Amino acid sequence: MDTHIDPAALAALRAELPAILHEGRSRGHDVDNDPYLQLDPDNLLQRYLIACDCDSTEAARRLRATLEWRQKWSVLDCHRPGVGRVLFCEDSNPGAEMYFADSGHCDLLGRPYMVGRGGYLNSANVHPWRHLQAAIFAV
Repeated sequence: MDTHIDPAALAALRAELPAILHEGRSRGHDVDNDPYLQLDPDNLLQRYLIACDCDSTEAARRLRATLEWRQKWSVLDCHRPGVGRVLFCEDSNPGAEMYFADSGHCDLLGRPYMVGRGGYLNSANVHPWRHLQAAIFAV
């Protein structure tokens, strides 16, 4: 556990997590298959607490807001096979104007990195909504 975390605040947020997930399910978000929530829930809670100076009430509010945002923006759709091709290609997503992508390579520490090609952006063709959807996918 991170030394900046108040154990009582973490316990309070852990206790509230089932209710937060239930609320997300009730709104139609597939919280049980959302990797953001399922890969390392304890680390996730700690990150929210650090961001909120160990205020478990504020951390819970922000986590709820994150779940709402992920559902509203259909972030889970980004995990479907072939979505990148749909979001990045002009013929299937006109105006996305994507100029950055996964490089397919890793840095010296083994972390994947993205590349960008600003010269390939046609700002006259950018469709704000479609560009943002593709950017969310890339990030």
